[in-house]
Amino acid sequence: MLRRRLLRTFLVALPFIAGCASEGLLGPPPSAHPNGIGRIGDGTLADQLELIRGNHRLPALAAVIFGPDTIFESASVGVRALGHDERIGPDDLWHIGSLTKSMTATVAAILIEQGRINWYTTLAEAFPDLPMRPEYRSVTLKDLLTNSSGMVADATRAPSWNSQSGSTQTITEQRLQLAKEYLSMKPDSPVGTYNYSNAGYIIAGTMLEKATGESWEELIQKLLFTPLAMASAGFGPPRGTGPVDQPWGHSIVDDGFAPVPPGPDADNPPAIGPAGTVHGDMADLVKYYQVHLKSGMGRQTGILSDSSFRILHTPVPGTIYACGWGVIDKAWAGGVAYQHEGSNKFWLSDIWLAPEKGFGMLVLSNGAGLRASQAEDDAIAALITRFNGEPPN
Repeated sequence: MLRRRLLRTFLVALPFIAGCASEGLLGPPPSAHPNGIGRIGDGTLADQLELIRGNHRLPALAAVIFGPDTIFESASVGVRALGHDERIGPDDLWHIGSLTKSMTATVAAILIEQGRINWYTTLAEAFPDLPMRPEYRSVTLKDLLTNSSGMVADATRAPSWNSQSGSTQTITEQRLQLAKEYLSMKPDSPVGTYNYSNAGYIIAGTMLEKATGESWEELIQKLLFTPLAMASAGFGPPRGTGPVDQPWGHSIVDDGFAPVPPGPDADNPPAIGPAGTVHGDMADLVKYYQVHLKSGMGRQTGILSDSSFRILHTPVPGTIYACGWGVIDKAWAGGVAYQHEGSNKFWLSDIWLAPEKGFGMLVLSNGAGLRASQAEDDAIAALITRFNGEPPN
């Protein structure tokens, strides 16, 4: 299932690592800088990532620091799949899991500005003929996008979850079937209170499909990927034309990782797309996050109005969760930071935006679990230090 622990409210300090794991280092650690981590643009980012990757024994690790209009530095280290020789490349594709959620919310905001749906469209209005528990009838699109719908947290509880890989239904039919099943389940929490739910985002995507007559996949391609020139963006596990010409995700096995080749077993069912199936290369993913960074800096984006971005970036009262974003005050960010983490249990991704400082950070791995989480914390801490010149606080 998709990761539910998405909002990271702290960062651990980056340790200086004297040794490494089995695959060795790409080069010696930098020693010319007092903090041992280096400065942005000094050419040592790959060394730092390899130290972190080796320490946590990940297959691969990639990271990028970017501004609203440029990439400051990026690097990727490791192998596409354990047991294979192919090294990770700068143009390789990464599965981002629940980082997809803010994309779904952004697509919803675009459709709202087009007048095709409303933030406060209810489930009863969207699906007048669909049976649902009475608690859900007044749930709105915005409730779903802010995880305050009361919807079940564990999306795998749907009876059709495990039968979808061989289904003859269209993707929108499969998604509607999941929606029907979730709407028949007792809420996990009172409507209006925060409860992270992949099921809620699946239903939100179904609402967008009902309002437009187009699939969520068609909508996100047309409204986000094409306008932002995100040519590499797609869905599900990355696939190449050869055996290992794209990274593979890795399952957690005992104290290590095992590569999972692209296929039905390498991701959740495609119908959960709005909650987390997007992949893309690092440069294209940054194009999307630069839009949100610019908005947070008070700049025009050409995608949405300022008022729509304010809704996307404003948490539900009493929580830190907005529409696909955690919104957290951080001293190193000079104020508010936007954050989210995503995984399909084979990959892990972590995005941070610091609008007051004018930069963002994206870290990606083709492994998941606690080890990958710790590695990405270390990488984020290193990126902050490289940009700010001092460790995060």
